[in-house]
Amino acid sequence: MANKAPFQTPKGTAKYAWLNRPDDVFNKENPKYTVDLRIAEADAKPLMDEAKKVANDNFGSAKCKMPFAADSETGEILFKIRSRYQPKFVDSQGTLIAPEQLPQISGGSVMRVKGSFSPYSVQGNGITMMMTAVQIVDLVEAKIEFEPEEGGFVATQKAANGNGQGADYDF
Repeated sequence: MANKAPFQTPKGTAKYAWLNRPDDVFNKENPKYTVDLRIAEADAKPLMDEAKKVANDNFGSAKCKMPFAADSETGEILFKIRSRYQPKFVDSQGTLIAPEQLPQISGGSVMRVKGSFSPYSVQGNGITMMMTAVQIVDLVEAKIEFEPEEGGFVATQKAANGNGQGADYDF
């Protein structure tokens, strides 16, 4: 039987965050909630050591794919953390955030993640990080905000027809 181990990350910065809805861009049949979390190497070392221990406990000295790598942009360690189910969320004070109150979480948000290291043996051996909870320490919300540009394009509202498209299109 596979030996799992719990983890809790130190604070890290979300690089890619699919936490409000699952990422189904490349796999519509098996969407997952995901976050790639950047953590400074010194802070990440205990977490990397724990993942290596789980790998050694489950696979011995066999080659094993790990859920982290150095981020080529920053030199920090990038952890790939996944779940088939939406994790629970708390704010910086540990207060549970109801699903309907969840803000739109974007890359750049600072967070900590809890879950478990889970070994797998499909298409080779590896360790994955399955998340169960996220603490949002510093939120970056996904917003589109621009200052108005004088003399630029201005969209007009069109009456929508039954399929949600503008009513005056020409095909």
